[in-house]
Amino acid sequence: MARPYTISFGYGAAAAAGDVLLLAVPPIDTYIVRDLVVSNPTGAAQLVSVYYKAGEQNIALLRVQALPTGDSLHLEMRQVLPPGSELRVYFGATNLTVAVTGYWLKD
Repeated sequence: MARPYTISFGYGAAAAAGDVLLLAVPPIDTYIVRDLVVSNPTGAAQLVSVYYKAGEQNIALLRVQALPTGDSLHLEMRQVLPPGSELRVYFGATNLTVAVTGYWLKD
């Protein structure tokens, strides 16, 4: 059964450059990512890469080589995250932020 409204899946802020787990989908559920917002409040353009990991595969959803300082990027989608997958983000620097909303499908 799908929940009828969008829910917040999470928010992440980079404490250091590197890979961050935003969301781990339980093995019996399916999530649909609806909105993804990435912001760069730093003083320089930065690399941001958002992807999901299913088994050994990394599937890119968004890659911005140089998100300008002070800019935000809003991506609207309906991306299925299968059971047991992970939504992850790679930040090229500290202080970048990401927020994710979507739907939770449950049997």
